[in-house]
Amino acid sequence: MAILRVMAFVGLGAITRVDSEACSGEIGAACVDRDLDEVSQLQHTMLKDAQQTEGTCTPACKNYGSCTHDGVCVCVPGYTGDDCNMVSELSSENYTVGCGNHFTIFAYIQPQLWGTYDGWQTCGIGKEQSPIDIRSCSSVKAEPLDISFTELSNTPRVNDGHSIEYKGEFLNVNIGGTIFTSSQFHFHTPSEHRIMGWQYAFEMHVVTGAGDGNHAVIGILFKLGKRNKCISQLLKNVLPGAGCKDHVSAVDLSCFVEQLLGPYWTYPGSLTSPPCTEGIKWNVMKNIATLSWSQLMVFKTRYAMNARPVHPLNARKVYLNNFFDRAFYGRLVL
Repeated sequence: MAILRVMAFVGLGAITRVDSEACSGEIGAACVDRDLDEVSQLQHTMLKDAQQTEGTCTPACKNYGSCTHDGVCVCVPGYTGDDCNMVSELSSENYTVGCGNHFTIFAYIQPQLWGTYDGWQTCGIGKEQSPIDIRSCSSVKAEPLDISFTELSNTPRVNDGHSIEYKGEFLNVNIGGTIFTSSQFHFHTPSEHRIMGWQYAFEMHVVTGAGDGNHAVIGILFKLGKRNKCISQLLKNVLPGAGCKDHVSAVDLSCFVEQLLGPYWTYPGSLTSPPCTEGIKWNVMKNIATLSWSQLMVFKTRYAMNARPVHPLNARKVYLNNFFDRAFYGRLVL
């Protein structure tokens, strides 16, 4: 077995949706709204159109390969051939050094190989892997997540080889009497989690840990739409290249309060990147945020597609922690 190190690539990922049946809880209550508004329905078409390359290649480049002005396909790591249609084994030969020498770039183009590499076996044999497609669940009455926020200045922003990561103790969340503190958050495009088969444009993961060694992740989904002022702050200036680091002036995750203090799905899962460690308490927020096309394209200057495919639910249960308090939502607006 080998340790996987490959080169990053630039291009565009796709957003897809598949037909699905209604998501209903075991007590008969609908747990997922079909909020497929006009903006969301346009996502797939817009991203598909944006994949047109500069030159004209015959045959056309496949698997996110790009066509040069000279009519030559430039393949992303994991593919080769005149039209990038042939799968190639990923190796250290594909690895390039950016600002630092110690980072690993995950090959999202071939996630089925993750479990074959040393230390990553859980990615292939684990039975509680993330992400998942949330199709059925039990609706339970709950309170909003008990979160306290801390605004941090001069926050480190790192391109760690598989996303843009922001490091810091931005929030504390009380889950079942245990306090989890954030260590970092990062982004994926398109979304890793799906709702009723629908894959969104973007997903944010806030990774937290507790003193007892347990971990929880909070996920926020984004659809294309209105410009997001929180994202504008996080993606400002040129994003660092692979292995590189810079800083952002201020980060305050309370700007995502509408999502973070709204209803949420919970289930036991894993990290969505190697080593795919299980035992993670997942909290996927139900309220969908928006980001603009231009904001999404800023992220795609570094990562065309960094979303792991969904995995079987197996014997796990998904719960929708549901509530609606008009006074509570009124306070959010004030």
